Amino acid sequence: MKKRVIFRADGNSQIGLGHIVRCCALAEMLKDDFEIVFSIVSPSESIKQIINGVSNQILELTENGDSVFFKSLEKNDIVILDGYTFDTEYQKKIKENACKLICIDDLHSIHFVADALINQSASVSVQGYSIEHYTKLYLGFDYALLRTPFLISAKTKRETGSINKAFVSMGGADSNNISLKVIEAIIETGRFEMVNVLLGSANNNIELIKEYSKKQSNFGIQLHLDLNAEQVCKTIQASDVAFCPASSIAIECCAVGIPLFVGYTADNQMGILRTLVEKGAAKNVGNWNELDSSNIASKINEYDFSIDFCNSLIDGQKNLIDGKSGSRLLEIFKAL
Repeated sequence: MKKRVIFRADGNSQIGLGHIVRCCALAEMLKDDFEIVFSIVSPSESIKQIINGVSNQILELTENGDSVFFKSLEKNDIVILDGYTFDTEYQKKIKENACKLICIDDLHSIHFVADALINQSASVSVQGYSIEHYTKLYLGFDYALLRTPFLISAKTKRETGSINKAFVSMGGADSNNISLKVIEAIIETGRFEMVNVLLGSANNNIELIKEYSKKQSNFGIQLHLDLNAEQVCKTIQASDVAFCPASSIAIECCAVGIPLFVGYTADNQMGILRTLVEKGAAKNVGNWNELDSSNIASKINEYDFSIDFCNSLIDGQKNLIDGKSGSRLLEIFKAL
């Protein structure tokens, strides 16, 4: 009988879908060896669809339904927490149920009592965490939470030969409609022939973007809604340069190998941003929220889009990601 792994994470149009996507990536790595369960507050149909690719077991919680979650736990379950509301006391309640606990973190802002902690950023050290003596830390891109098509793509070296097609992804929710600002900036520069724009159904600005796109008859704008992992990977592969926040999508871009221009939309992205820039894998655009389309266009025009420079960014990415994080993470869970 397989041991249960229970993912406790949430996602919606306010907080985005990042926690859900990276938990699904981890679940995909584990599903052949473990029974996978997701526990989520009021999941939308689109979130259920994302999860159904790795598990058909979803415990749906109400806003105040964590008591139901705790009652569902069984001795020796492995629980994974991914979110910013799961404080030290919340972790302790899980441990009191004789469960193993793993936390996925990118803020290192609280004390952890977990058995293991995963942070994809290499910019934080062991000394940056407040942990118990038994807590094991797994830090850096060696433990990247990548979905299967990206793990496969990471094992192949890619070089760019032209810079004509841009890729834009600003998260599954993109509540500030940064996607539209970046599209406008890309058109303003006149440096590209077309743009692939990845959108999620949690984005409340889709109709605005569609209306704008229809008016740009002289420029190719391809909108991609709710793609699965394989489709996202192929869309990035069909592009020549990427613009995104320093979140899971940036790590996926690195796995593919594409000249990458990243910024941040939230504080939890700063660790990945620092790692990418320090390792020569991306250029830093800055705070996407504070930039308007003209600012973004000016920054794009500052960059060197020579083939040699773009391939140097891809080289930096390949030095970070080797496509073996799935096997490393599986071994961690087997050891528990």
